[in-house]
Amino acid sequence: MATKKSNVNVGDAGVVAVVQPGGPQLPAATSDALLIEDLAADVGGGLGNVRADDLALPFLTILQGQSPQVLNGVEGARVGAMFNTVTSRSYKSVRLVPCAFIKAWVEWRDRDKGGGLVKQHDTDELMATTTRNDKNIDVLPNGNHLIPTAYHYCLMLDEDGVPHRVVLGMKSTALKKSRRWLSTIADLKLPIGPGGGYATPPSWAHVYEVTTVLERNKQGKEYFNWSIGDPKPLTSRDLYLAGRGFNQEVLAGGVTVTPPEELSEPEVEARANSFDADEKVPF
Repeated sequence: MATKKSNVNVGDAGVVAVVQPGGPQLPAATSDALLIEDLAADVGGGLGNVRADDLALPFLTILQGQSPQVLNGVEGARVGAMFNTVTSRSYKSVRLVPCAFIKAWVEWRDRDKGGGLVKQHDTDELMATTTRNDKNIDVLPNGNHLIPTAYHYCLMLDEDGVPHRVVLGMKSTALKKSRRWLSTIADLKLPIGPGGGYATPPSWAHVYEVTTVLERNKQGKEYFNWSIGDPKPLTSRDLYLAGRGFNQEVLAGGVTVTPPEELSEPEVEARANSFDADEKVPF
Protein backbone atom coordinates (compact mmCIF):
# COMPACT_ATOMS: atom_id res chain seq x y z
CA MET A 1 0.00 0.00 0.00
CA ALA A 2 1.47 3.35 -1.01
CA THR A 3 2.09 5.90 1.72
CA LYS A 4 0.72 9.42 1.39
CA LYS A 5 2.54 12.68 1.81
CA SER A 6 1.44 16.25 2.42
CA ASN A 7 3.23 19.41 1.36
CA VAL A 8 3.80 22.20 3.86
CA ASN A 9 5.40 25.54 3.01
CA VAL A 10 8.03 26.81 5.44
CA GLY A 11 9.33 30.20 4.40
CA ASP A 12 10.40 30.00 0.78
CA ALA A 13 11.12 26.28 0.88
CA GLY A 14 8.62 23.48 0.51
CA VAL A 15 9.13 20.52 2.81
CA VAL A 16 7.48 17.13 2.71
CA ALA A 17 5.84 15.61 5.76
CA VAL A 18 6.30 11.86 5.59
CA VAL A 19 5.24 8.68 7.34
CA GLN A 20 8.15 6.74 8.80
CA PRO A 21 8.70 3.21 7.46
CA GLY A 22 6.76 0.68 9.49
CA GLY A 23 4.66 3.40 11.12
CA PRO A 24 0.94 4.18 10.83
CA GLN A 25 -0.28 4.34 7.25
CA LEU A 26 -3.01 6.53 5.81
CA PRO A 27 -5.58 4.33 4.05
CA ALA A 28 -5.68 4.68 0.30
CA ALA A 29 -9.38 5.41 0.58
CA THR A 30 -11.46 6.57 3.51
CA SER A 31 -15.12 7.33 3.98
CA ASP A 32 -14.34 10.29 6.24
CA ALA A 33 -13.33 13.13 3.91
CA LEU A 34 -13.43 15.60 6.81
CA LEU A 35 -10.78 13.59 8.62
CA ILE A 36 -8.48 13.94 5.63
CA GLU A 37 -9.06 17.68 5.56
CA ASP A 38 -8.33 17.95 9.28
CA LEU A 39 -5.14 15.93 8.93
CA ALA A 40 -3.96 18.20 6.13
CA ALA A 41 -4.83 21.32 8.14
CA ASP A 42 -3.01 20.08 11.25
CA VAL A 43 0.21 18.85 9.64
CA GLY A 44 3.04 19.03 12.18
CA GLY A 45 0.68 19.59 15.10
CA GLY A 46 2.03 18.72 18.53
CA LEU A 47 5.63 19.44 17.54
CA GLY A 48 5.63 23.18 18.12
CA ASN A 49 7.99 23.05 21.10
CA VAL A 50 10.31 20.41 19.66
CA ARG A 51 13.87 21.67 19.07
CA ALA A 52 16.57 20.19 16.87
CA ASP A 53 18.35 18.68 19.88
CA ASP A 54 15.15 16.88 20.89
CA LEU A 55 15.22 14.79 17.71
CA ALA A 56 17.41 11.85 16.82
CA LEU A 57 18.52 12.30 13.22
CA PRO A 58 19.22 8.81 11.85
CA PHE A 59 22.74 7.87 10.91
CA LEU A 60 23.23 5.47 8.01
CA THR A 61 26.31 3.36 8.67
CA ILE A 62 27.92 0.22 7.26
CA LEU A 63 27.93 -2.83 9.51
CA GLN A 64 31.36 -4.40 9.88
CA GLY A 65 32.27 -7.68 11.51
CA GLN A 66 32.85 -6.00 14.89
CA SER A 67 29.80 -3.71 14.78
CA PRO A 68 27.74 -4.01 17.99
CA GLN A 69 24.55 -4.70 16.02
CA VAL A 70 26.18 -7.72 14.37
CA LEU A 71 27.80 -9.00 17.56
CA ASN A 72 24.55 -8.59 19.52
CA GLY A 73 22.47 -10.39 16.92
CA VAL A 74 20.16 -7.49 16.03
CA GLU A 75 17.53 -8.77 13.61
CA GLY A 76 18.55 -8.16 9.99
CA ALA A 77 22.01 -6.87 10.99
CA ARG A 78 24.39 -8.47 8.50
CA VAL A 79 28.00 -7.65 7.77
CA GLY A 80 28.16 -5.34 4.74
CA ALA A 81 24.59 -4.05 5.12
CA MET A 82 23.72 -0.40 5.68
CA PHE A 83 22.05 0.22 9.05
CA ASN A 84 19.68 2.99 10.16
CA THR A 85 20.53 3.84 13.78
CA VAL A 86 17.02 5.12 14.62
CA THR A 87 14.73 2.62 12.87
CA SER A 88 17.23 -0.30 13.20
CA ARG A 89 16.46 -1.27 9.61
CA SER A 90 19.12 -2.77 7.35
CA TYR A 91 19.46 -2.17 3.62
CA LYS A 92 21.38 -3.72 0.73
CA SER A 93 20.98 -0.54 -1.30
CA VAL A 94 19.38 2.86 -0.80
CA ARG A 95 18.55 5.87 -2.96
CA LEU A 96 20.00 9.08 -1.55
CA VAL A 97 19.52 12.72 -2.47
CA PRO A 98 22.52 14.67 -1.08
CA CYS A 99 21.30 17.96 0.37
CA ALA A 100 24.12 19.43 2.46
CA PHE A 101 27.71 18.74 3.44
CA ILE A 102 29.61 19.68 6.57
CA LYS A 103 33.05 18.56 7.65
CA ALA A 104 34.10 18.30 11.25
CA TRP A 105 37.00 17.03 13.32
CA VAL A 106 35.40 14.94 16.02
CA GLU A 107 37.16 14.55 19.35
CA TRP A 108 36.56 11.24 21.15
CA ARG A 109 37.80 10.20 24.57
CA ASP A 110 39.90 7.03 24.51
CA ARG A 111 37.86 3.98 25.47
CA ASP A 112 40.46 3.10 28.12
CA LYS A 113 39.54 6.41 29.76
CA GLY A 114 35.78 5.90 29.58
CA GLY A 115 35.18 6.73 25.92
CA GLY A 116 32.51 9.07 24.61
CA LEU A 117 32.15 12.16 22.46
CA VAL A 118 34.05 15.20 23.72
CA LYS A 119 33.48 17.87 21.06
CA GLN A 120 33.07 18.46 17.34
CA HIS A 121 35.53 21.02 15.96
CA ASP A 122 34.70 23.12 12.90
CA THR A 123 38.29 23.46 11.61
CA ASP A 124 41.34 21.24 11.21
CA GLU A 125 43.61 23.47 13.32
CA LEU A 126 44.09 20.79 15.98
CA MET A 127 45.35 18.26 13.43
CA ALA A 128 48.76 19.95 13.54
CA THR A 129 49.05 19.01 17.22
CA THR A 130 48.24 15.31 16.81
CA THR A 131 50.48 12.28 16.59
CA ARG A 132 49.62 8.95 14.95
CA ASN A 133 49.41 5.99 17.36
CA ASP A 134 50.04 2.31 16.61
CA LYS A 135 46.42 1.95 15.43
CA ASN A 136 46.90 4.80 12.92
CA ILE A 137 44.56 7.07 14.86
CA ASP A 138 45.36 10.77 15.33
CA VAL A 139 45.83 11.49 19.04
CA LEU A 140 45.73 14.92 20.68
CA PRO A 141 48.18 15.97 23.42
CA ASN A 142 45.41 15.34 25.99
CA GLY A 143 45.15 11.72 24.84
CA ASN A 144 41.82 12.11 23.04
CA HIS A 145 41.34 10.91 19.47
CA LEU A 146 40.65 13.43 16.67
CA ILE A 147 38.72 11.89 13.78
CA PRO A 148 38.19 13.88 10.53
CA THR A 149 34.59 13.22 9.55
CA ALA A 150 32.57 14.13 6.45
CA TYR A 151 28.85 14.54 7.15
CA HIS A 152 26.52 14.10 4.18
CA TYR A 153 22.95 15.16 4.97
CA CYS A 154 20.64 13.27 2.63
CA LEU A 155 17.07 12.39 1.84
CA MET A 156 16.70 8.62 1.67
CA LEU A 157 13.86 7.57 -0.63
CA ASP A 158 11.86 4.53 0.43
CA GLU A 159 10.15 2.04 -1.89
CA ASP A 160 7.35 4.53 -2.60
CA GLY A 161 9.69 7.44 -3.21
CA VAL A 162 8.88 9.06 0.15
CA PRO A 163 11.90 10.92 1.60
CA HIS A 164 13.37 10.38 5.07
CA ARG A 165 16.25 12.38 6.50
CA VAL A 166 19.51 10.57 7.23
CA VAL A 167 23.16 11.45 7.77
CA LEU A 168 26.21 9.61 6.48
CA GLY A 169 29.26 10.14 8.68
CA MET A 170 32.23 9.19 6.51
CA LYS A 171 35.69 8.83 8.05
CA SER A 172 38.88 6.80 7.72
CA THR A 173 38.82 4.88 4.42
CA ALA A 174 35.40 6.37 3.59
CA LEU A 175 36.90 9.86 3.22
CA LYS A 176 38.10 8.95 -0.26
CA LYS A 177 34.54 7.94 -1.17
CA SER A 178 33.28 11.25 0.18
CA ARG A 179 35.72 13.26 -1.93
CA ARG A 180 34.80 11.34 -5.07
CA TRP A 181 31.09 11.89 -4.40
CA LEU A 182 31.61 15.62 -3.90
CA SER A 183 33.72 15.80 -7.05
CA THR A 184 30.97 14.09 -9.05
CA ILE A 185 28.38 16.54 -7.73
CA ALA A 186 30.58 19.56 -8.48
CA ASP A 187 31.36 18.30 -12.01
CA LEU A 188 27.71 17.99 -13.07
CA LYS A 189 26.59 20.61 -15.58
CA LEU A 190 23.14 21.50 -16.92
CA PRO A 191 22.06 24.26 -19.36
CA ILE A 192 20.60 26.36 -16.54
CA GLY A 193 23.08 29.24 -16.47
CA PRO A 194 22.62 32.78 -17.81
CA GLY A 195 21.68 32.72 -21.47
CA GLY A 196 21.29 28.96 -21.45
CA GLY A 197 24.91 28.34 -20.53
CA TYR A 198 26.00 25.32 -18.54
CA ALA A 199 26.15 25.56 -14.75
CA THR A 200 26.33 23.22 -11.77
CA PRO A 201 22.89 22.34 -10.38
CA PRO A 202 22.31 22.06 -6.62
CA SER A 203 23.30 18.75 -5.10
CA TRP A 204 19.67 17.90 -4.29
CA ALA A 205 18.75 17.90 -7.99
CA HIS A 206 20.01 14.32 -8.40
CA VAL A 207 19.55 10.97 -6.68
CA TYR A 208 22.23 8.30 -6.26
CA GLU A 209 21.92 4.59 -5.65
CA VAL A 210 24.25 3.74 -2.79
CA THR A 211 25.44 0.24 -1.90
CA THR A 212 28.47 -1.28 -0.19
CA VAL A 213 31.52 -2.93 -1.69
CA LEU A 214 34.01 -5.38 -0.22
CA GLU A 215 37.57 -4.02 -0.17
CA ARG A 216 40.92 -5.17 1.19
CA ASN A 217 43.61 -3.18 2.91
CA LYS A 218 47.33 -3.58 2.21
CA GLN A 219 47.51 -6.35 4.78
CA GLY A 220 44.75 -8.27 3.00
CA LYS A 221 42.12 -7.61 5.66
CA GLU A 222 38.59 -7.34 4.25
CA TYR A 223 36.12 -4.61 5.14
CA PHE A 224 33.07 -2.98 3.54
CA ASN A 225 33.04 0.54 2.15
CA TRP A 226 30.55 2.82 0.43
CA SER A 227 29.80 2.52 -3.29
CA ILE A 228 28.14 5.58 -4.85
CA GLY A 229 26.29 5.07 -8.14
CA ASP A 230 25.84 7.48 -11.03
CA PRO A 231 23.63 10.57 -10.62
CA LYS A 232 20.06 10.43 -11.89
CA PRO A 233 17.99 13.62 -12.18
CA LEU A 234 15.00 14.11 -9.91
CA THR A 235 11.68 14.38 -11.70
CA SER A 236 9.60 15.41 -8.67
CA ARG A 237 9.41 19.06 -7.70
CA ASP A 238 8.18 18.02 -4.24
CA LEU A 239 11.41 16.11 -3.66
CA TYR A 240 13.48 18.97 -5.05
CA LEU A 241 11.84 21.43 -2.64
CA ALA A 242 12.27 18.99 0.24
CA GLY A 243 15.98 18.82 -0.53
CA ARG A 244 16.24 22.60 -0.69
CA GLY A 245 14.45 22.91 2.65
CA PHE A 246 16.76 20.38 4.30
CA ASN A 247 19.80 22.20 2.92
CA GLN A 248 18.61 25.53 4.29
CA GLU A 249 17.92 24.07 7.73
CA VAL A 250 21.39 22.50 7.93
CA LEU A 251 23.22 25.64 6.81
CA ALA A 252 21.16 27.78 9.20
CA GLY A 253 22.25 25.57 12.10
CA GLY A 254 18.77 24.17 12.64
CA VAL A 255 19.92 20.56 12.26
CA THR A 256 22.49 19.17 14.65
CA VAL A 257 23.96 15.68 14.80
CA THR A 258 25.64 13.73 17.54
CA PRO A 259 27.37 10.57 16.34
CA PRO A 260 26.01 7.55 18.21
CA GLU A 261 28.50 6.09 20.67
CA GLU A 262 28.55 2.76 18.88
CA LEU A 263 29.82 4.46 15.72
CA SER A 264 32.95 5.86 17.34
CA GLU A 265 35.87 3.74 18.45
CA PRO A 266 34.75 0.29 17.19
CA GLU A 267 34.36 1.61 13.64
CA VAL A 268 37.56 3.66 13.73
CA GLU A 269 39.64 0.74 14.97
CA ALA A 270 38.06 -1.65 12.46
CA ARG A 271 39.14 0.57 9.59
CA ALA A 272 42.35 2.08 10.92
CA ASN A 273 44.56 -0.76 9.70
CA SER A 274 43.76 0.07 6.09
CA PHE A 275 46.26 2.94 6.26
CA ASP A 276 50.01 2.88 6.31
CA ALA A 277 51.43 3.95 9.64
CA ASP A 278 52.95 7.12 8.16
CA GLU A 279 50.02 8.03 5.93
CA LYS A 280 47.98 11.12 6.70
CA VAL A 281 44.72 11.10 4.83
CA PRO A 282 43.94 14.52 3.28
CA PHE A 283 40.46 15.89 3.95
